[in-house]
Formats: sequence, C-alpha cells, structure tokens
Amino acid sequence: MHKVLIVTYYWPPAGGPGVQRVLSFTRYLPQYGWEPVILTVENGDYSSEDPSLIEQIPNNINVYKVPAREPFNLYRRLTGKNKGEKIPSHILGSQKNPSITERLARFIRLNFFIPDARIGWIQSLVKKGLEIIRDEKPHIILSSSPPHSLQLAVQKIARKTGITWVADFRDPWTDFFHYQEKGRLYPARFLDQLFERRVLKAVDAAVSVSPSVIKLLTAKFPQLKSIVIFNGFDHQKFETISSSSHTRFTVFYAGNMRKSQNPEPFLHALQSMIADGKDNISFRIAGSIHPDIQNILDTMALKDYCTFLGYLEHRDVIQEMINADLLLLLIPDTPKNEGIITGKLFEYIASGNPVLGLGPENGDAAAILNETKTGQMIDYRKDPGPVLELYYSKFLEKKEQKHTVLPDTVYKYSREMMTQTLAEYLDELA
Repeated sequence: MHKVLIVTYYWPPAGGPGVQRVLSFTRYLPQYGWEPVILTVENGDYSSEDPSLIEQIPNNINVYKVPAREPFNLYRRLTGKNKGEKIPSHILGSQKNPSITERLARFIRLNFFIPDARIGWIQSLVKKGLEIIRDEKPHIILSSSPPHSLQLAVQKIARKTGITWVADFRDPWTDFFHYQEKGRLYPARFLDQLFERRVLKAVDAAVSVSPSVIKLLTAKFPQLKSIVIFNGFDHQKFETISSSSHTRFTVFYAGNMRKSQNPEPFLHALQSMIADGKDNISFRIAGSIHPDIQNILDTMALKDYCTFLGYLEHRDVIQEMINADLLLLLIPDTPKNEGIITGKLFEYIASGNPVLGLGPENGDAAAILNETKTGQMIDYRKDPGPVLELYYSKFLEKKEQKHTVLPDTVYKYSREMMTQTLAEYLDELA
C-alpha cells in the first residue's frame, strides 16, 4: 500500500466542511490502496468544534501534531474577550460601527499576517514534516488549505525532499471572497499574489472543490496540472437517520451567514407570505449570523418565525436537513463567486429535500442543482417569492415524496466516490 502524507490545519475536534473533506479522504483512501499519515496542528484555534468527528478517525493511522503560535489570543485580549472564547468566522469582516480595537485588529490581520494568521505555524510544520518523511517514507504529500500559509510550509518540505506534492485548495487563494469583502493595501496584496504564484509553480498537481476555482488557479499558472474533487457527502450518515415531519412549512439553513450572504430577498418573500396569512412557517438556522443580518431580522419582525440553533454537531445538522421541507443555500454575493460550492450543498442534495439557492445562476453550484434536479438557484437581485410559494404549495399538498434510495446523479457526489477519484489521481502521480 502506498503512503500519502496529508497536511491539514483542520482536524477533529475542529468542525465544519473543511475538516469533513480531509477526514473522508482519510477514511476511504485505504480501500483504494493508499495509507494516510496525518500532520496537523496541536492547539488549533477553531471557530467551531465538533467532538463527534473524533469518533470517525480511523484507529490504525498515525496522526502527528505540532504546536502553533495563534494570534487570536492577542485579539481576545485587545477586544476584552475571554480566553478560549470562540471567534466567529465573520469577526474580521466589515460590520456597522466596529470599535477602534476591532478596526485595528482587522487592519493588522489583513496587512501584516500574509498570507494568513497561521504563519506562526510554518517553522514547526517544516521541521516536523521532514522528520515524518524520514520515518514514514510517504510516496506523495497532499496539503489541504486554507490556511494557505500551510502551502508555504509544504513547499519547503517538498523542495528539500523531492517528494511529489499535490496541493488541495478548498477555497481560492488571493481571489477568496473574504478579501473582496474586507480589502487589503497594495503591498499586502502584492506579497500574497507572489506567494500564490510561487506555490502554483512549485506543486506537481493541484486539486480543488469546483471547476471555477481550478479556472482561477490555472489562469495564474496555465501549466498547472489539476483535477476537481468535489466535497461530496457521507452517504452512510444519511442511511442511518430517519426523518420526522414538522407541522409547519420548515426552511432550514446550515452554516454561518456572513455579510456577503445576506438573504434579504428571501426574508422579504417570507415576510410577504406571512402578511398574506400563510403564517404556518418556520425558519431554522444552525450557525452564526452576521450582526447586520441579525438587525434585518429584528427590523422585519421575523424573530417569532425563526429558531436560532447555534452550532450543532454534524449528525444533528443532517437530521435538520432531512426533517426540513426546504433547504436554503446562500452563495456569497461577491465578484468571482461562480466557483463557490459550499460543502453543505452536497448534503442538501442527499437529504431528499428541495434546495432554494441565492447566488449566480450560471455558477458551479447552480449547475449541480440543475444536473441532480434537486432545486434551483436565483440571483440575489431577483424575487425568490414565486419559487418559495411553489414549495409552500407542495408542502400543503403533501405530494412530494422524499427519495429513499439515492439516484445515481446524486450518489456520484458521495465522499466515497470522490475519494476513489482522488486515489486514481494519486496512482497516476506516484
């Protein structure tokens, strides 16, 4: 069996789609002839945690951890937060009336921590990576980012060892929508673009989560060998969870709502339905909400129809998806967003429930919804009201039956099938 050294910052107990992607690779690669070895952080500062994911780590793999200097502890002291308090992912995004310390923290983060705030991890990561390669003798290194500082460390490891290096980009690098949202000074942008080009030139191959992200990367380095490996969904989890119906028409949203994911068109459509007497409606949200969006919810007097679940363990999120009548998908409303495919999309389409998306109608996520016939995408500048009314009518008629067996068009996006594609790609490169 070949060995692959997987380098990742996000590893259980971290929560979210990033860790689930890498964890699924780890679980399924052995059945396709690859033994994973993990190199990760010892003291990760995660915006969310899901301890239940620890149970999914295979017992027979080696996991190595190295410490990292985390700047968020300084941010907590500057802003008066408690030690260990979770920092929401939108905290460095633009907000209304941020304090002086918050503005200063954002400025420092964007212009002095290049490419990201995990740069304090690079030195120890390189040292430990070289030790692991000496002892484990892997055939390939697979590095998964963000944080993209991780790629700079692996670049050094690959250069010193000559081992084949595959870089996995779960998000774009300098084209990431967060940077469109916040802005950076020119010297920081230039340096980050320089780091990105150096990595793309040095890797033997790249992997990413969508065709459009691959297109962004190859536009910077046309010679880049690359392949798309979608995030996918864990079919085994869906097979073990049964559904129970709500008495109200229930819309569910999973994940954080950032400033660029403002569902205001959907909220207005929801408000109109309620004003028309269709008030047997429930909007359930699992994740954090940007303060600006929370203010809109309060202003529109929708709080009585909303249930804020906070952060849920992954199994509970899947249960909510299966129980819902409609699933809301929000693609960030930013430039170059056609390639954004959130990890939850694949779990949405596996739930058997329809998906209403707000985002680019010509994007990669819209193409998957159309291909699998599991929902539709509507531009943020259009009224989603008619579509919402249609699904509400189907709920009243109870004519829509959820599928009990995943159709082939959906199953092809399972994490097992995605990992098989990855393994075949590694076979070619080994």
